[in-house]
Amino acid sequence: MQLGAATTTGDAEGEVIERCDVAASEAQIERALAQFRGTIDQVPPMHSALKQGGRPLYELAREGVVVERAARRVVIRELTLLERRDRLLYLRVRCSKGTYVRSLAADLGKALGSCAHLAGLRRTGAGGFEIGAATPLEVLESMDEEARERLVLPLRTLFMGLAEVVLDAGRASRFAQGQSVPVASPDLGRCQVLDARGGLIGLGECGADGVLRPVRLLAISKASSAAAQESQKTL
Repeated sequence: MQLGAATTTGDAEGEVIERCDVAASEAQIERALAQFRGTIDQVPPMHSALKQGGRPLYELAREGVVVERAARRVVIRELTLLERRDRLLYLRVRCSKGTYVRSLAADLGKALGSCAHLAGLRRTGAGGFEIGAATPLEVLESMDEEARERLVLPLRTLFMGLAEVVLDAGRASRFAQGQSVPVASPDLGRCQVLDARGGLIGLGECGADGVLRPVRLLAISKASSAAAQESQKTL
């Protein structure tokens, strides 16, 4: 984040609209960071994709319209100063979904008695995925299609840690069409739902009543759909 300057967008792409004095010591910076660790209420920036009256806020912002935004509760699990170069602060942030790092930078600037904007942002992880396990673009470009395909992770990798529910053909077909189905194990909560062959159908939610309700479904191919319907006829 860059101290001493606020921009229209809250990041380096916007125009500077305010310049402020900066007189923050290392101790003051640490005290300011401590204020934003844990659960906080954050007001989303105008330049965001949140909608009001059916229109994204960024569209209104481009027209010079500023509307009131309700604060949202987010969690800042880690907020650490890695390096300081005069007015430029390098921070590491671990946060919940829905966090606007641009707003965090601006709020930190205010807490330091100054103003600030986000100078740059690099996402190093999301969920269970870390950038260290990624393959650089230039390496991918040097590979043939078959070699690239071998690097693609299975879709189910997205749902690591969730319980698995395997459905027979009849229930799998109904679930794939958005219907709730009974299961033998209640209280599973959010789970990944598979067909008898181990294919992922989607995500479900199972409560104490032992009913599995669809949350997110995958689009199934015509061949899979036809096979499911045929198996349903034989039941």
